Amino acid sequence: MSTRSNTLKRLTNSLRRRPSFLLGSAFVAAVLAPGGAAAKDTAFIRSLLLPGSGQAHQGHYAKASLFVGAAIISATGAFASQIQYDQAVEQFNASKSTYDALAADLAGGGIVSATDIDDTYAAMTSAQDSADARLKWRNFFLTALAATYTLNLIDVLMSGPHDPETALRIEMHPERVLLSKSFRF
Repeated sequence: MSTRSNTLKRLTNSLRRRPSFLLGSAFVAAVLAPGGAAAKDTAFIRSLLLPGSGQAHQGHYAKASLFVGAAIISATGAFASQIQYDQAVEQFNASKSTYDALAADLAGGGIVSATDIDDTYAAMTSAQDSADARLKWRNFFLTALAATYTLNLIDVLMSGPHDPETALRIEMHPERVLLSKSFRF
């Protein structure tokens, strides 16, 4: 047997043992396939993976930049606000623990300064207000990310490959400059 047939046999056996590898390979081949009959499906899959990549596949680079930018900004905002929310919750929990310890000391007959109680309560409510604000920002950015993905998928399904006839055209004449744009719905 030749080395080529041995290699092919080993590859076939490994694919039989790993059907997920075969499925993944088919998925990658479909995404990387050039335009043609499956171009709209390929653009949809690309947009599903990364907003704007389907538009770029279709040749709509301005829309692709818009969707990629919106997705990056909203994902970064959601990630950062989640971190800040977690920090505010940790501050709240630490203040609450201190407040509960002061209350336990007071209930046990210990002496607790009223200033300590007031300061701890103020820190606890401040941390709660901060956590609430961070939660609102996180939800805003998550909503923006979901809207970006949704609009991205709708756009890639409704639009087709880039057509130079519908692109913005600039015509230079000695007496004037004409800008024309045609739209297709």
